[in-house]
Amino acid sequence: MSVRKVLVTPANRDDILVSRGVLYERLRELSDNGGCVPLRSRWSPGKLAGDSDEIMRQSRILRKQLAEIDSIVDNWIIIQPAAQAEYTGIGVIVTCQRFDADTAAPIGREEEYEIGGYRSTDLKANPPVLSYDAPIAAAMRDLKAGEISADISIAGRKIYLEVRALRLPNAKRRDDEPQLRLVLPNAG
Repeated sequence: MSVRKVLVTPANRDDILVSRGVLYERLRELSDNGGCVPLRSRWSPGKLAGDSDEIMRQSRILRKQLAEIDSIVDNWIIIQPAAQAEYTGIGVIVTCQRFDADTAAPIGREEEYEIGGYRSTDLKANPPVLSYDAPIAAAMRDLKAGEISADISIAGRKIYLEVRALRLPNAKRRDDEPQLRLVLPNAG
């Protein structure tokens, strides 16, 4: 069985370790307090109240989540975000255009995404951050500006992506660059 390596940035690593610490603390409280651990759930007043079946269920859930995080920690490769925006990769902001794979017609407007590390998706960020293993980000992996991805299926529709531009987060967008304007003297 091959072990899948997980790419994480230093910020991802910190978030994962904090999550692991929270889960270990909840599991410790569950066992130390005889199962009476505060939870945000349908239980009121926020305690398990000694329900042994529910205590066992919560314990199994926490142990499963911890095993998943421990597996990530055991198999992660900590990488630094890209120093150059030559290829799509973690830490690079990609401007792309979606196209219908059957008709080659553009779908919507150009979109801009930052490629993030493992589970670092944040669609509310500006630009939205996609984990490197999200379907759109994975399709664009290691492409240069002007290159086209292989066909992928998004929401049942076959598409491909054209990488239009690459930049680092601290670099200006194409739209932010000053435009030259020709000003003619008044001929009057």
